[in-house]
Amino acid sequence: NISSDIESFAVNEYDNTVNNEINLSDHLAIIVKDYNMGEILGSKVYISGKIRMDSGIVDFDENNLEHAKIVREAFFKQSKEIISSSGKTIGNITVYISDKTLQIKLNELIKESIFEFLAIGLALIIALFITIYLFIVKPISDISYVLTKQDDNGIPTGSLAINGPKEITRLSKTINYMLDSIKKSRLKIDMQNKELINERDRFGLAVDGTKDGLWDWDIQNDIISFSDRFYEMLGYEKSDILHTSSGWNKLVHPEDLSSANKVIKEYIDSSGKQKYENNFRMLKKDGDYIWVTSRGKALFDSHGEPVRFVGFVTDVTKQVQHNKELDYTAKHDMLTNLPNRFLFSEHIQKLLKKTKQNNTHMALLYIDLDGFKDINDQYGHEVGDSVLIHVAQKIKNILRKEDFVARLGGDEFIVALANLDNTNNVVPMLNQFLSTIKQKVQNPKNKSESLNMTASIGLTFYPQDKEIGPEALLRQADQAMYDAKKLGKNQYHIFNVDNDISAKEHIHIIQDFELSLKNNDFLLYYQPKVDMKNNKIIGFEALLRWQHPTKGMLFPDQFLPVVNSQKELMLDLGKWVISNAFEQFSKWKEAGYSFGLSINISAHEFKETKTFSLLKSLLKKYPAISPEEIEFEILETHAFDDISQANKMISTFQELGFNIALDDFGTGYSTLTYLKSARMESPRLNFSPLIRFLCVRIPLSSPISTCVLSSASTFTLNLLLSFPL
Repeated sequence: NISSDIESFAVNEYDNTVNNEINLSDHLAIIVKDYNMGEILGSKVYISGKIRMDSGIVDFDENNLEHAKIVREAFFKQSKEIISSSGKTIGNITVYISDKTLQIKLNELIKESIFEFLAIGLALIIALFITIYLFIVKPISDISYVLTKQDDNGIPTGSLAINGPKEITRLSKTINYMLDSIKKSRLKIDMQNKELINERDRFGLAVDGTKDGLWDWDIQNDIISFSDRFYEMLGYEKSDILHTSSGWNKLVHPEDLSSANKVIKEYIDSSGKQKYENNFRMLKKDGDYIWVTSRGKALFDSHGEPVRFVGFVTDVTKQVQHNKELDYTAKHDMLTNLPNRFLFSEHIQKLLKKTKQNNTHMALLYIDLDGFKDINDQYGHEVGDSVLIHVAQKIKNILRKEDFVARLGGDEFIVALANLDNTNNVVPMLNQFLSTIKQKVQNPKNKSESLNMTASIGLTFYPQDKEIGPEALLRQADQAMYDAKKLGKNQYHIFNVDNDISAKEHIHIIQDFELSLKNNDFLLYYQPKVDMKNNKIIGFEALLRWQHPTKGMLFPDQFLPVVNSQKELMLDLGKWVISNAFEQFSKWKEAGYSFGLSINISAHEFKETKTFSLLKSLLKKYPAISPEEIEFEILETHAFDDISQANKMISTFQELGFNIALDDFGTGYSTLTYLKSARMESPRLNFSPLIRFLCVRIPLSSPISTCVLSSASTFTLNLLLSFPL
């Protein structure tokens, strides 16, 4: 009953269930260990429960020494692991039982033992008296006494003792021999009768001990006999009941009659091979019904026809009511009496199936109250509970017969609007929900004060282009609700499937990227840069490639637009690119090559002061590299959204001796104009080395046929310019 509550972190829900169970049952304590809530609270397990004290039933406190002592000294306990719907162990429940009931029974047993002891003692005294009488007194008077005690046939009913004088002994033996022959034939008949009497007595005791009602159906004559207990259970006199099958049918509840008779028919059709057990309601004389369990066995003749059917009915009303209460507690929110998440999960499956069969639509609404925490904090949980009850009733009043509402916990409600002809039908109802919840709620502690309340509603529809289950629908509605809150609350938002797919792909790329960065799945390719005047290689540009574990080689435009939104990831990537480029460039320098190296950096690196610390450390690590040989390329559209900040960063790069190049020049702002203005304001800035190369990408299909320099699909053309500012 409480596994679903633990899964949904609904501590109050299963606390109510435990409280009801310990009230309904005579348990000493019920203790729940919740691993899920323990994980949330930062501990191994969260322990709660109920314990029966002299003052009544209270919350169990594991730190309370008295509580710990009571459960430690409990007469009996039993534990059970709590398993989630996915098979995971999410908790443990232990029931403790007191020995008070056993003590009472033991006291009764002691009293019974004392009575039996006295009875046995009295029996021994009587036996001793009888022995004296038989062996001393009786031998003297037996002859005359026995001969005078005769049955209806004149035969002495007793036998003579073989003692006393010799003559009496002989006479006694002779008489006894004659009497024994007669008694043997009589004894056989008496033993049979006695066994029948004992069997009847044992059966009567068994029936009385069970407190069940006995029924005996003579099937061939259609006559039913009942025991006194049967009449007592239902409150009837013998004359009140028609003792036939039709009279029996009148006692069975009309709603249960068909199923009850079906079970009887199936049992008789099986010639008694099946087990007969039947549950149904029976009418009492006062007009009430009780739940009974009927068990019995039928006798069949040699032709397989039923002759007699005998059985019992047991009053199980209390058990049925107890099970119903437990079932209701497990499936309903005790504060608002609305169905809880568990019952919602059961009902939504039926709604989805029915929606698909009827070719209609269903809308799932996730309703979350705005600012409810503030009401709890300001006015207390009693007022907060009153607000939840009020809102729950408002929501129920709006719903149609075919709709369904449940409370998921806290201030969250889920509503299923079923049997919609089209999705447009739900808009008026959404507005009605918003306006109804927005109505002011009276403060129960201060009748003159009203509380303002609004709600954010997330909405999704079923069916969709792709088949989807109830949990996924719930997540969609939940996401839409959060979007409604972001948009300003007191409104509804409809879940967009296309945006959700894009967001999931975005997340997958980010996750793959993080893993590949840890696994070093990136490569640097070096593209030559050629001086077109003399057709000589003057440098290389480091180009990033991602060797994806499953998708193969990926170019930057396939992942950087997504990853660029993650600053820390871009900074980690930039550190990897710069460090590896410096390492390779150092090897080329050691091999005697003298040309420049261009490295692309992101806007995050360009604006991050940590970048300069990295560059300083790399220059120390590779002393053969001169900063004038390194050129950093940055997209114009990314670098100069803040010209003042850009000036500062450029100045810092210059102070370290590095060159800056603008990639995709002319696609962004009028950068040179801004920089020229900035120069007027800050004449100390030296712009002469600011842009030494204008980087332009030209495909091989370009009409400039003399530019075929490598097998790469594109290359960077650096034009040596004298560009006066």
